[in-house]
Amino acid sequence: MLASRGIEIDAGAEVSLIERGLASPDTGISVSFDPANLGGLFDFLDDMGLTALSKNDSDTIVGKQNEKESFEIIKLDAIYYFNADNNDTFCRTRSGVHEVRKKLYELEKNFYDRGFVRVNKSFLVNILMVSEIAPWFGGRLLLKFRDLDDEVEVSRKNVPSFKQYIDM
Repeated sequence: MLASRGIEIDAGAEVSLIERGLASPDTGISVSFDPANLGGLFDFLDDMGLTALSKNDSDTIVGKQNEKESFEIIKLDAIYYFNADNNDTFCRTRSGVHEVRKKLYELEKNFYDRGFVRVNKSFLVNILMVSEIAPWFGGRLLLKFRDLDDEVEVSRKNVPSFKQYIDM
């Protein structure tokens, strides 16, 4: 399982993964984990950027369509935007809305350099899917998307960073 995450076993490594209850090496950094909670270990390693298959390198995300109760692997370039509603996060594609497991701030951090920019408290937009940027009431902007009737507002607070992101 570790090899599939890009983690190699090396006796001379600076960081050691130690199963709870086993002895730690005398040098370097040790991370103790419970073998019954490998998911928690992998989440920790991903968050710390310690795996070769970092979320930043991925071209896909897994989404769940509620009506189908099935999961789908979605390419980032097919996503118009991510939005948060209460404690749930969704992505919008041409085929519909999919629930994703990550929080909006995690997606923003992971995909900022992939064309996704925060436009308001609840939305992270794929700038490559925007077809039109129009001035809107109160100093806000209105974004329209290619092949989609949805519109998303850029809040007044986010307008300066949005304009800087797109070099406007």
